[in-house]
Amino acid sequence: MPRPRLSVGQHGKISRRELPDGRWVATCWVRDEDGKRRQATKQTPFGIRDEHGAVAERTLLESLKTQHVQAAGQITGTSSVHYLWTELETQLITQGKAENTLKDYRRQSKHILQRLGDLQIREVTTQALDSFVQDVAVNRGVPTTRKNRTILLGMFKIAVRYNAIPVNPIRELTSIAGKRKKRARSLDPESLAALLRDLRTSDVPCPVILAPYQLARGQKTSSTDIPTVAKFCA
Repeated sequence: MPRPRLSVGQHGKISRRELPDGRWVATCWVRDEDGKRRQATKQTPFGIRDEHGAVAERTLLESLKTQHVQAAGQITGTSSVHYLWTELETQLITQGKAENTLKDYRRQSKHILQRLGDLQIREVTTQALDSFVQDVAVNRGVPTTRKNRTILLGMFKIAVRYNAIPVNPIRELTSIAGKRKKRARSLDPESLAALLRDLRTSDVPCPVILAPYQLARGQKTSSTDIPTVAKFCA
């Protein structure tokens, strides 16, 4: 029975071999972004103690993680979230977004990448995104949460467009609801008439707010030079 074909970006079994100088070499076959199988090899770095080739294998695995970045800028499921943000930023610049918008997006992206940047795109689940969004809502407020969600939506929209993932995980999140502001109620004719009548007959002194320079020199107002509300509105 033929051996199953490797998926794009997937590597086969890693073999280790000790070199004459005591270092190790780790080797495996990997299927690159163009669909072709190539042999990937990494050795133990000079000056590093390596028992049984574990360091050489870790070095090889790290190089395989970043290999997608070198593949003509293609985005796959193994691409990092950090690289996905780089692609979104490039597209925003190409679209001619305002400089202030770009600055705001870059500022918000730092928190996203700090939490999710080292994950591969295919590793990002709706549950992980929901946890991140809820933390932002608690610690930084609803408006910032909505900005972060907009950025994530754009990032993973790119991932879907490039077939790195089948669906956009950010679309499955529940909406973030902020507290609604109470709307001012309009006065009915009777209430408006009563308000105007009270203003015209009020003997309450008008409130006086002194400017900072007046307060600095100790200026005060006397009760004799303050008009009543009725006089002020006459």
